[in-house]
Amino acid sequence: MRLLVEIGTEEIPAVHLKEMAGRLATRLAEALGEAGLVSHGATAASFSTPRRLAALIDGVLAEGPAVVEERRGPPAARAREANGSWSRAAVGFASSIGLLPDALEERQTGDGIYLFGRRTVSGKRLDEHLAAILPGLVEALAEGRTMRWGYGALRFIRPIRWLVCLADAGVVPVTLGGLSAGRTTRGPRSGPDVEIPDASRYAATLRALGIEVERERRRQMVEDALAKAAEGESLFLPPGLLDEITDIVETPRVLRGHFDEAYLEVPAPVLEETMARQQRFVPLRRGAVLAPAFLVVANGGRDDVVIAGNEKVLAARLADARFFYRQDLERPLGDRVADLEAITYLENLGTLGDRAERLAGLTPAVAHAAGLAVDDDLARRAGRLALADHATQVVYEWPELEGTMGAIYARASGEAEEVAEAIGEGVLPREEGDSLPVTDIGWALATALRLDHLVASFAAGLEPTGGADPYAMRRAGIQILTLLEAREAGWTQGVAKAVALVGGDASLAGRVDGFLRARLAARLTETHRPDAVAAVLATNLDAPHAIRRRLAALERSLADATFLALVTVHRRAKKLAQAGGEGAQGAAEEMLSHAIEDARAQVDAALERGDDEAAFAACARLEGPLARFFEGVMVMDPEEAARRRRQGLLHRITTLVEGLSDLGRIALEKTGTP
Repeated sequence: MRLLVEIGTEEIPAVHLKEMAGRLATRLAEALGEAGLVSHGATAASFSTPRRLAALIDGVLAEGPAVVEERRGPPAARAREANGSWSRAAVGFASSIGLLPDALEERQTGDGIYLFGRRTVSGKRLDEHLAAILPGLVEALAEGRTMRWGYGALRFIRPIRWLVCLADAGVVPVTLGGLSAGRTTRGPRSGPDVEIPDASRYAATLRALGIEVERERRRQMVEDALAKAAEGESLFLPPGLLDEITDIVETPRVLRGHFDEAYLEVPAPVLEETMARQQRFVPLRRGAVLAPAFLVVANGGRDDVVIAGNEKVLAARLADARFFYRQDLERPLGDRVADLEAITYLENLGTLGDRAERLAGLTPAVAHAAGLAVDDDLARRAGRLALADHATQVVYEWPELEGTMGAIYARASGEAEEVAEAIGEGVLPREEGDSLPVTDIGWALATALRLDHLVASFAAGLEPTGGADPYAMRRAGIQILTLLEAREAGWTQGVAKAVALVGGDASLAGRVDGFLRARLAARLTETHRPDAVAAVLATNLDAPHAIRRRLAALERSLADATFLALVTVHRRAKKLAQAGGEGAQGAAEEMLSHAIEDARAQVDAALERGDDEAAFAACARLEGPLARFFEGVMVMDPEEAARRRRQGLLHRITTLVEGLSDLGRIALEKTGTP
């Protein structure tokens, strides 16, 4: 049997629609499954348009399986009266579970002998169970983003206007928010209502009215229609725009509009941002040049009226954009750095002017720490101007264009091309998977921006706690790691410089270092052993690419029996090791001392050529000499000089090994080692 549940609402915000539809189908299937009301292999499908959420569960049962209940009654000693008849306690217990006293049985328990009774209880009925769970299930879909309307107690993200609930062709009598379920759904805004004859014909019935409830099919329809309407031009579809358009229409059709070519004097990013982000239009390009035209995905109304209305709205927005752009050009970008003193950065973090001065010092330092040969004057200039576009009207109206407009204004102001390029690249990557800076100064500026934000936020005591991260520090940490990995660079020197610029101390640098290691650990444990990740991150390595290489080498080494033996014997050595003792006397000590020096030379050579696995292999060869050392001497000798020499030898070994990874963090049970 197929169960259809459709919740008809006022328009749900596009950002929540897909997720809520998926939750409805998943949670409904789970709730029915817990009650035994779905068969094995049941499937759940979700449907959505701005005005409806629906789920279709295939394999639903009208009634769940019967359940045998067993209950314990009074002690057997109280089951009979003196004359042998059943006692009131026994009769009452039997009656409470629908049995006669003769159907009861006596059974020994840990507390003594008691009466027990069994009865078969019918399974839950679909209509009864659905009526009980539906209000709570639906209210939970919005996860706190709810409102109350009318006089009912139910809260939801938007007012609910109709309810459909069908089991195959039959209506399931449930209510929701004062509405009784039926088979009538609503068509387009200007069209008639329609009855769903059968749950399996839900999508087809609405499709006949021009409403596409299968989201992925509707998305493909929109994408195909846009491509067809482009007429050989290319579409500007920033990330998320196609999905947003898909979730604001249910009867999509694509129309073409135009705007005055005079507005093309405004930089294309401003025009595209205005059309795509603010109006949800799709800008068109002819080659690399923006065309004075756009596509709009309409959801109703006459074509000519829809086009005229959208063109009028867009003309007003573009007029604003042109006005702001012309005003911004009246002053050089460099003059706006002073304006940053009036813009607060974040709570307890001073102004953007303070931050611009820090970036001027941090950008060249980050470049040099990565081994990049950049012009310090140009790097400082890029750092100082990186935030200047925050004081422009265009960026005030369109914050998403920070950096992009900075580069445009820098060129218009006669700044060096290297500076303009760096300002434009400083905002990269905006999100995961975004392109990375190409130029050296651009990379250094992008890294400096994130490092300064992270360090300054920590200095102000704004570290993220729990799941909260109001200042996007976790995102900044991930972006720093991404940028560093692209250039095979580490973070220690950059963090130290950023800490110095905010007047912090070593403890601040340590907290930031720990934060970055935690971010990297979260990424690495998705594909690597957590104990191996912890072992490598416990070293002084700070370059993500080098950490990944060391981690891969460690995991391969853990498959070697000799290296695993070293892991075990190293733990014994570490317990006894102590710095301070020097020299070696006697065959056992001298043998181990020579082995340590040989291993150190091999490790250094291996690391020099980037062969971490060879470095681990060199350490593994210490296992034999170390084991013989333990057999030949008593480390904790009563004589202090001997004890200190031997502890010193063990300290040299642990220092060498733990320079590669902290083997004490390796879980031996994972390797099969006892």
